[in-house]
Amino acid sequence: MHYCRRNHSMMKVVSRKSELAKWQARSLMAVLPQPSTLLVCESALDLKQDQSVRDLIGMGMSFTKEVDHFVISHKADIACHSAKDLGLKLDLALAPLVLLARDIPNDAWLGPRPEELPNGAVVGTDSPRRESLINKYYPHLKVRSIRGNVGTRIERWQSGHYDAIVLAACGIQRLALDVPYTLLPLEQFVPAMNQGIIVGTMRKDHPNFADLYRKTDQSTLRQFEVERAVGQLLSINCHEPIGIHANGQGQVFIYLGKTQQHFVYSPEYGDLEQWIIEILGQ
Repeated sequence: MHYCRRNHSMMKVVSRKSELAKWQARSLMAVLPQPSTLLVCESALDLKQDQSVRDLIGMGMSFTKEVDHFVISHKADIACHSAKDLGLKLDLALAPLVLLARDIPNDAWLGPRPEELPNGAVVGTDSPRRESLINKYYPHLKVRSIRGNVGTRIERWQSGHYDAIVLAACGIQRLALDVPYTLLPLEQFVPAMNQGIIVGTMRKDHPNFADLYRKTDQSTLRQFEVERAVGQLLSINCHEPIGIHANGQGQVFIYLGKTQQHFVYSPEYGDLEQWIIEILGQ
């Protein structure tokens, strides 16, 4: 496949079609040295709003496959994703680009504070991790699945379908939505792996790849890689109730939803991989 001349061509960036996905893509485009244009596509999961994300992922679908295919097939130069949607196994032709600083990784609680809600109040989320955490800390609440983009979920909450909902705080902040929310402490509500990170995927053989890789945000890349390495060790996928967060001080917070256990790694504990093997053996 012929690529246009290095550093002088219009870069094509592809994302999903939601407003949040396009915002993220434009943020990535803003740091590219070349002029760029945005393409959009729908993922298989976007087309099946009547089914639970966890069920569809269990059937092998993803938010990223169709978007990445644009890059693999040379229809686009870079695919832009929420890093938490990125599977642990990338296509062998692709490599990640982490060019932007991480945004806030916390979950956000929209609605009355959980301890103020009555028994049986309904909380909307389609995340097994969030459902497990709500069941652990607020067992008096009832969790019900909710689908749709950020705006749709907020509208369903505001119209009374749910007493509260839980979203990624970064999505609310990126879209500058005027809605009150409470940040959930990440030590307790451990975020999804790579939550708050915007990542590009690009063909390794693209003539611009090496130049762009040198523009990596090193702090965010370290967190991105550590969390994915932990995810590999835990053999997780998007429909398992697991939280992983690496902070800038070398700590790693882990939540294992099947046993509702929290763990915190610190550098003085020694080798991270060995520590994880030990906690899994408990």
